[in-house]
Amino acid sequence: MTKLTFCMTRTLAAIGLAVAASSSHALVLAGPGDFQGTGLGAVNTILTLNSPANSTTETGTVSWSGSAATTTGDVPNGASQFGTPTLGSLGVTSPSSLRIVFNPNEPANASSLTLTDLSLRIFGPSGGNALFTSNPFTALPLDATDRGIGNAGFVFQLTADEIARASSAFGSANNRIGLSATINNVQGGPDTFFAVNFAAGGGGGTGNEGGGGNAVPEPSTVAIFGLGLAALGFMRRRNKG
Repeated sequence: MTKLTFCMTRTLAAIGLAVAASSSHALVLAGPGDFQGTGLGAVNTILTLNSPANSTTETGTVSWSGSAATTTGDVPNGASQFGTPTLGSLGVTSPSSLRIVFNPNEPANASSLTLTDLSLRIFGPSGGNALFTSNPFTALPLDATDRGIGNAGFVFQLTADEIARASSAFGSANNRIGLSATINNVQGGPDTFFAVNFAAGGGGGTGNEGGGGNAVPEPSTVAIFGLGLAALGFMRRRNKG
């Protein structure tokens, strides 16, 4: 192996390790979804956010106290604005079948927003500390023109690593779902999040999920695979030379 080839291989390995270390093992975008008839009260709404006056940021949390759903932040108190449904009520028996749908409802002049935090939490029947909390979320710009209550949304799922880590928290049908979220560059709302049992064909409406429900590969896996191909191509060209 030449010195240059050795240096290239070592550099690519270092980059691969850095990518693996920095990748987010959390909720990831599975694709856009077209959900009809999914307004408030028609689906399992978990969290609704409204922008405070003169603010372009919405943030809020819904948790289970052991007796009721409790909220913090920019969450309206109206009927069907938030909830902590049980896994049993959703028919969800595995974290691999759970989807969280983000349905923005922004003004016509809004072009984009950024979902800066989205964290899934699973609570036991008695509340208290969450049995499972998804790892940190990577900020994601989204097209705010794909909007309107009950019309369309962005579908999120857990990565393979998170599914494995969350499995024990999905062992009881009485455990409950909670969420926390932060959205930037918003101009109103309401912007809602609801739960879908993908194994049951979308649940709560006639949903079609982008990507057909295929597993989303880890960002580190995709990056390292690409780096490996680049290294092989470089070495092949040098050997031919």
